[in-house]
Amino acid sequence: YYKLPIIAYSAGAVKDTLKNSGILFYEKNLDLICEMINKILEDESFKNRIIKGQIERLIEFKEDKSILNFNQIIMNL
Repeated sequence: YYKLPIIAYSAGAVKDTLKNSGILFYEKNLDLICEMINKILEDESFKNRIIKGQIERLIEFKEDKSILNFNQIIMNL
């Protein structure tokens, strides 16, 4: 994990994967995307808030016990 802000188009499972971290775009509006990239580059506080949210989301994935539950179910068959 490189601690870079994620900017992504909301398609497929991207929205659910990011949850409330990163920047999601719902329209392919290049002007708006460029403005957001510029804000991230110029506003260190904004950038750090995005990265903090991403780190918190990553921790949620690391703490996800669903694979353990799946393995327990399989072992009990």
